[in-house]
Amino acid sequence: MFRLEKEQRTATPEEASTLAAYSGFGGIKAVLSPFGKLTDILRWTQADRELFPLVTELHNVLRDGAADEREYKRLVESVKASTFTAFYTPPAIINAIASSLGEHGVSPGRFLDPSSGTGNFVSAFQPQFHSAAGNAPEIVAYEKDLLTGRILARLHPEDFGALRREVALVIDLVTVVEELFAAQEKGEREIAEFRDHHPKNERILLVNTFMGAAEQAGDIDVSAV
Repeated sequence: MFRLEKEQRTATPEEASTLAAYSGFGGIKAVLSPFGKLTDILRWTQADRELFPLVTELHNVLRDGAADEREYKRLVESVKASTFTAFYTPPAIINAIASSLGEHGVSPGRFLDPSSGTGNFVSAFQPQFHSAAGNAPEIVAYEKDLLTGRILARLHPEDFGALRREVALVIDLVTVVEELFAAQEKGEREIAEFRDHHPKNERILLVNTFMGAAEQAGDIDVSAV
């Protein structure tokens, strides 16, 4: 996938087959184990130690393919986070769903796949897509995991010409949400501390909190209020 991005080309049939076999790390908790130096293996469970060379190879591939250290860390964190949210659906089940709907005359002109993975659902429904206006069907697919999303774009370049922008948008949105949660936690701590010392002035604190946040966001000019 990294090679295809650097060379700015589509995957060969053999490369596409390799990429399509990727199913994430939903069942491989070893990627959550400490990693950074060889002695970290001593902190791994005995059952996971045999996977240490493979996890080392994974980190090397991500580090070599990433543009910089920041991107490498984001890819690693995304892979780790996906172990809790990745759910694999066998292609046989997906194909059976698509086939059954096709037999009943369901031919989607607009297709939304909010957790697309590498695009198995899109591939299965591809023969049935149509558009009432005669144009290309509207396909919208999102994938939270950064690595899987980039594989998705390489497997379906004809459907996801703008997917690189979508992935960048999702990255930005994830960053904003993370910052919002951090701000919320900080605000909740400050409110709790204030309540402990000023139980009668909660409303004043809340007003000041929201006014300050709005001023920082540029929504209002507090001096004019």
